[in-house]
Amino acid sequence: MVAEAGCAGLVSPVYPTPWPIGRALEAECDARRREPLRPWKLRPPEHAAPAPTCSCGVHAVSLPGDLAAYVPSVAGRRIVHRVVGRVAMWGEVVEGPRGWRASRAYPAELWVPEVHVNGRRVAGLEAMALDLAGYGVPVHLCAGMTARDLVDELACDRAPGLDAAAQRRRLSSRPGALIPRR
Repeated sequence: MVAEAGCAGLVSPVYPTPWPIGRALEAECDARRREPLRPWKLRPPEHAAPAPTCSCGVHAVSLPGDLAAYVPSVAGRRIVHRVVGRVAMWGEVVEGPRGWRASRAYPAELWVPEVHVNGRRVAGLEAMALDLAGYGVPVHLCAGMTARDLVDELACDRAPGLDAAAQRRRLSSRPGALIPRR
């Protein structure tokens, strides 16, 4: 997801958490418990993220097809441009049935779709990609594709925006599309 606050940057598709440029996103648990005798007062969590018994942490899916839940097939009232990426995760990492949750993460590769889910071309795409290049990771502009198209391509183990030779190099140098680096 890309937020536009002066310049483009990554934001979680679930929480309004920005991904800082040049340093890891550090997870914090935001689960608060009510105090028994004062239910109006909330206590901070008593564990570091990610905890095995909580859903906290920076999330990543193991199968690209599972990203479809985060990419709308139609535009909502508040249109936000989606960016698809691969993430590096480290620190405490908890494996779950559909992926991982980690204490720290940073983008490893980004794919920027040219077309919005509403069918319109994204204005200022090149400037957005230049802003995202500030993360110091490969940024691929994907001509004629929506975020949903990107997810479909990644689910077929093809990297959108890469020619056949670059695709072969990518597949030979990495074991999987969204496998976290520990």
